Amino acid sequence: MEFLSIKDSVNHTSRSESTIRRLVKEIQSSVKNKQELSKKIKFDYAENGSKKILLSLDFLNEYYGLKKEVDSQMSSQNPPNDQPPPPQSNEFIDFLKTQIEQKDLQINSLTNQIADLIERQKESNILLLESKSLRQIEQETRKKKWWQRRS
Repeated sequence: MEFLSIKDSVNHTSRSESTIRRLVKEIQSSVKNKQELSKKIKFDYAENGSKKILLSLDFLNEYYGLKKEVDSQMSSQNPPNDQPPPPQSNEFIDFLKTQIEQKDLQINSLTNQIADLIERQKESNILLLESKSLRQIEQETRKKKWWQRRS
């Protein structure tokens, strides 16, 4: 039976370290039999004297359902044929052609919408600049109070 350290368990399961440590605490509190506990968790001492927690690889795979995922990933990565499948039928090809035409229409529609939005943005920028310039003109033409005047 293979055992993994906490760090290796984190890498193997793609879970956080705190999640793995929480799992260890849950196992310790729920398992009453020491034999059963020793199948899942093993305590060892590191070279510096600190306690090292090791988790069973089989238990981690079973608990997180990783063995099935790994097997399915391996089978999907190695397809039986490296060649593309043969053409299905003319109906399928016609269907794909209509899909491409629909996508082209959608792309054209979205392109037109983007062009319209850009035009509106330009117009709003022009209006903002005009309003800023009008405010500046108003401020310049407004009669200044006696304490604001400087000669």
